[in-house]
Amino acid sequence: MKRLPWIGVLFILVVSWFPPAAGAAPGRISFRIYGGGAYVSGGDLNDGLQGWADFWKANYAYQGSPYKAGAYKPVHVGFDFGGEVVFSITSRLGIGLGAEFLRAKQTTNMTFQPDIDWTFSGEPSVVPVKLSIFYGLPAGKSFRVVLQAGLGYYFAQARLESHRKPPRLIDYVIDSSAKGLGYHGGLGLEWDLSPRFALFIEAAGRYAPISGFTGKTTVTDSSGTGSWDGKLYYFGASASYIQSYNYIDLLAGEPGGAGLKFKREAKVDFSGLAARLGIAVRL
Repeated sequence: MKRLPWIGVLFILVVSWFPPAAGAAPGRISFRIYGGGAYVSGGDLNDGLQGWADFWKANYAYQGSPYKAGAYKPVHVGFDFGGEVVFSITSRLGIGLGAEFLRAKQTTNMTFQPDIDWTFSGEPSVVPVKLSIFYGLPAGKSFRVVLQAGLGYYFAQARLESHRKPPRLIDYVIDSSAKGLGYHGGLGLEWDLSPRFALFIEAAGRYAPISGFTGKTTVTDSSGTGSWDGKLYYFGASASYIQSYNYIDLLAGEPGGAGLKFKREAKVDFSGLAARLGIAVRL
C-alpha cells in the first residue's frame, strides 16, 4: 500500500514528459485530482447540537450543578478531495464527470460542577457524484482561468455523539444517511508545466441542503446497550422548568408532547466553500 503514492507520482512524471498527440483539440481527455480545506454551513446539525448544549446547561443549573467551563463549537471546518475525467468539446469548453469526499468534524467539551463532563461532536460527511461544465480562458502563455458549474447527486452521512463521564457514564451515538441533489461552481487558475501536465488552484462553492436522514441511535450506560431505528428530526420543545430550545435527534416516531413547539425532518446543510490545490493530466 505504501508504494501506491510513488506509483502515482511516477505515472504523472512519465505522462508529462511526452508531448500530447494533438493540442487542445476537441475529443481530448484529461484527469483532474485535487484536495484542500472545506467549510460547511451545517444547518440543523449545528442549531440542534447548540440546543442540546443549552439544555444541559439549564438542566444542571436547575439540579444544583451549575455550568463550569466550555461552550458549544459549531461544525464548520473540514477537508475534501476528489477527481474527475474531463472531455474537451472545444479548445475552451469541456464536460466532466467525477466524485469527491468531504468531511467536517468538531468536538465540544463542557464541564459542570462538581465533576460532570459532557462531550458533544458532530461529523457530517458527503460523497457527491458530479457532472460539471468547464470553460477555460487563456491568461498568458502558460496560464488559464477556468470556470466551472454543475450539479451532483449527494450521498450524505451525519454522525452525532454525546458522551457523559462520571458519576454516570452515558454514550449516545447517532448514525444516519440520506441522498439528495446539490449544485456547485468554481473559479480556478491553471498553470501548464508541460503539454501534458498542469497544476491548478481553485475556489469552489456548493449549495447542498440535504434532508430525509434515517439511521440508528445507540445508547450505552451502566445498565447496558440499547438501540432503535428512526428518522432524524429537528424540533423545538420546552419543559416545565426549562425554556424552549431547538434540538436534533434520531427518533423511532415523530416528536410529540405538551411542550412541543414545532417539528420537521432535520436538514443537514453541506452548502459552503472549498479551497483546493490539484493536478491535471492530459492524454
